[in-house]
Amino acid sequence: LGQVSLVPGFTGIGGANLGNFAEIANDSGLYVANYSSWFQERFTTLVGYRLSNTFTRRPNTSTTGTTAWAETDKDSASYNLGLTYRLKPWLYAYWNMGQTFNPALLNNNPYGEPPPDTKGASQEFGLKYEPANARVSGSIAYYFAQSEHENFNYGTPNRDLINPAGLNDAFNAAQRGGWIPVDKKSSGLEIILTAAPTRNWRARLGFTQQAGKIESGS
Repeated sequence: LGQVSLVPGFTGIGGANLGNFAEIANDSGLYVANYSSWFQERFTTLVGYRLSNTFTRRPNTSTTGTTAWAETDKDSASYNLGLTYRLKPWLYAYWNMGQTFNPALLNNNPYGEPPPDTKGASQEFGLKYEPANARVSGSIAYYFAQSEHENFNYGTPNRDLINPAGLNDAFNAAQRGGWIPVDKKSSGLEIILTAAPTRNWRARLGFTQQAGKIESGS
């Protein structure tokens, strides 16, 4: 089995090595944010930024592997922006947007290639209101989001259709997997109304409509 028999976590004739060095995963980041109010608190803003580092070292369990470990070391950034504007003492308009990431799951595609990181971005805007001495409150919001390279398990049968095993086996057979990256879009509308007719009675009415679409399997 080559070097795979030396990898912690591999179950061999002598059992499995499940000690402290079976896997190493370190996540670290630096985050800064600023919240400010302007024009006698009529206008407020929020800005945030995060720089993250992800390091992972896992056993290379491929029977044809030439190294004992599989490592990933990546730097990625996330940010969010938001603002609120007071139209009336009881009525506010708001908008926010953000972008973030999700480290790849280390699940290869049918050709044995590692997946890219998932990236996502979203925006939301709407109104929030609280008239009648806070006995009535609610919000109207619309959002849309887009993600790239979401890992989707396409299944072993589909993997074998894409990269079948022939007389000389499949291409990169030891590394191939059943995962593919897909791009998605979604949007939605939400309306919420909350009323308090009496001090001990509160009623809430909500409406939500959502739509989603898979853009591609890149």
